[in-house]
Order: sequence, then C-alpha cells, then structure tokens
Amino acid sequence: MRCDAGPPGPRGARESGSTPEGPRADQPAVAASDQVLDPVVAVDGGQSSTRVALVRGGQRVASGAGPGVPAPARERGPARIAEAVAAACADAGVDPSGLALAAGLTGLAEASGHVDEVAAALRARLGVARMRLAGDLVTAHLGALAGASGAMVAAGTGAVALAVGPDGASARVDGWGYLVGDAGSGFAVGRAGLRAALRDHDGRGGSAALAHRARGRFGALEALPGRLHAEADPAGVVAAFAPDVGAAAKAGDPVAAKICAEAAHDLAVSATTAATRALPAHEPSTVAWTGGLFALGARVREPFAAAVRERLPDAVVQAPSGTPLDGAAQLARGGGQHAGLVLHED
Repeated sequence: MRCDAGPPGPRGARESGSTPEGPRADQPAVAASDQVLDPVVAVDGGQSSTRVALVRGGQRVASGAGPGVPAPARERGPARIAEAVAAACADAGVDPSGLALAAGLTGLAEASGHVDEVAAALRARLGVARMRLAGDLVTAHLGALAGASGAMVAAGTGAVALAVGPDGASARVDGWGYLVGDAGSGFAVGRAGLRAALRDHDGRGGSAALAHRARGRFGALEALPGRLHAEADPAGVVAAFAPDVGAAAKAGDPVAAKICAEAAHDLAVSATTAATRALPAHEPSTVAWTGGLFALGARVREPFAAAVRERLPDAVVQAPSGTPLDGAAQLARGGGQHAGLVLHED
C-alpha cells in the first residue's frame, strides 16, 4: 500500500488563492474581514457530531454537542445543518439569537451553490446577527496550528492535508475519498489490516494476530465481505479496525507495524507536498497532525515525524495545538492568512 511519491518538488511553487478543496471557479472564496466576532458561537460541524462553544473574551463559557451535519447538497441539507447546530446549542444551554456565529462545516467547501442557502438556514433557525463560515478542513488547520501558517494533515476515516502560507497562499493534498484517495487514512489502515487477516485465513501469509483480532471484532471471516457490503457506512466500519491494527503493532506483530509505518509515510508525503506548494522556501516549515488515526500512538507518530524530516529536514513537527472547535473560535478572531478560505461572511 506504500505510495512513494518521491522527494517533494521545488519549494516556493505556491498556489495563491486556492481553496482548501482546490481551486473552484464556480465557488470563489469570500475575503473575510479582520473584525473579531465576540461573543461568538463557535461550531465544529462534522459528519458524526456537531460541537458548539459559546466564547466570550476568548474564553469558553458553555459547550454542547448535537447530531452530525449532512452534506449541504443533500435533501433538506441546509435546514438539517441548522437543526444540528440548534440542537448542539440547546445541549449547551446557549440561545444564539443576536450573537455571532463562526463555523467550520463538513462538505461546505464542496457545496458550490449551496453556501448561501446554508447561511440563510442558519440565520432563520438561530437568529444570529453575524456569521463567518468555512469548511471543516480550514477550522481543523486553524485549531491544529493555533491560527498560524504551516501545514497540517488530518487523518481519521479519511485523510487530507492543507498548507496555508503567511501571505494566504494555500494548497490541499488528497482528501479524494476512500475509493480513489485518502492515502494513510484510518480506512487505508483498516483495509490493509483486514487484507492481512484474510490472507492468513486463506493460508497465503498475512498475519495471524490480525486474523484473531478481526474475528473478535467481526466474527467469522468467511462472512466478512458480505457484512461489509451490506453496511450503510462501509468505510467507517473498515476504519474502525485501525485501532486493532495499532494494538497488534504495539504487541509486536511485524505485519501490523509495517501497515502503520506505511500509513505514516503516506501522510507525511501529503503534508510535505502541501508544504512545498504553499509555504515560503526560505523558512522552516511547521507541520502538525490531527485526527483519530494519530491516537494509535508512537507506531504512527514516530515514523510520520521521521518521514516528514526526511523530506523537509528543516521542518518542525508538532502535535495539534487545539481542536477543530478551537479552530472555529480562532476563525471568529478574524481572517488573517486564512481570509481567502472563508466561504461566507455577513
């Protein structure tokens, strides 16, 4: 599964004006102001859950959670997004009417003509006075790097990297979905682990340790393919096996350790490629990681850091400074170098 893209390209070949999902002629970004929104309802709207925090004077005073948000283009997508945010606000005991809102929402960067519909639905449902919206990748970057420039790779079920330079130049790498992309993701690790389990089951090599863990999670391996095809979210189910791969690697299984190391390499390739496309060539690059795959610990983090430094010897590799919800609060403080990645402001 190793995808060796070779050394990074020349530093300084930067892509000013790209959105986090790549340049899109049909959806120009909105240049955000530097006005601080305070107090503000910060929102991290993901597929599985929506988290909110009321931030006043830079401090969280309340927080809550609600259901995940759908893609804006789906049936009643904008209305359901607003309902999810309203539910999270209710859980926090926060009345958002008359307040400002800063949100990172999954799928918004791909939403093309639906951004204004999402904004209108949020305003109608919540009664907010001001609004600043971006994709969730942008708020993940803001949180991981505390609003600073640098590169970040996010690895959960999927995987994507974003670099933002001090002048606003940006570049996204991967994030193309589990069928054709997401190298180094939780899905990629889980799939490789299940393949190794099935190879052992067949007698074709593989890993007995992973076969044992797969049976413990899924039952009889003969029934595994049919079960996966019947799942509503097969990518999520496969990715859920990634922690088992990490545990097997920690216990000393060489096949599992190799899977983790190759995923770390793939994530490093994405992060450093984004860095070389958007960050200044004459300055050390800061590279941060975020997302559930890195919870597997040293079996992923250490080879990731080593692979980043192999490709960018001057890089500073760091753990995330904060969460995507912290990034939404950072978005409320002004656009800064991320101004060109804001999709709606009023």
